[in-house]
Amino acid sequence: MKFPILVLLSLFNVCIYGQNIEGKFCGKRKKNFMGRVSLCLEFNGKGRFISEIITDVVIVEEGDYQVSGDRLILTFDLIDHSEFVRESYNLFNIKENEGLSFEEYYNVLLGVKIGEREIKKIIIINNEKEKLKLKSLRTKKRIRLIKNSS
Repeated sequence: MKFPILVLLSLFNVCIYGQNIEGKFCGKRKKNFMGRVSLCLEFNGKGRFISEIITDVVIVEEGDYQVSGDRLILTFDLIDHSEFVRESYNLFNIKENEGLSFEEYYNVLLGVKIGEREIKKIIIINNEKEKLKLKSLRTKKRIRLIKNSS
């Protein structure tokens, strides 16, 4: 009788530990088409996160996060890109050249519909005190982040 209780307790501890993502985690600078790029994710432990993509400039996005078992769901705050997309749509004459409506072009360009928040679904491979290993469900790419002490 003690064995099943111990197993349940250890599973419960793993689930609780998996729920506690808190602090700032940063990846190593990797080279890609934009030059050297690194990613930092900062979790406040209360359901909010900050994402920083660091190149020559820093791109900062915020949003909400949820942890459910081994799944991490990042829901980015709504940012209105319609003015930038409209300029591009008109500049390149997309309606005549591509046959796309503005809404279709917006979706193709940004990957979300107008007025929707971007959602990224991620698998938590390993959540240690100092390391966080993630895998994107969409791209299947692995992300290794190390806890930042600052």
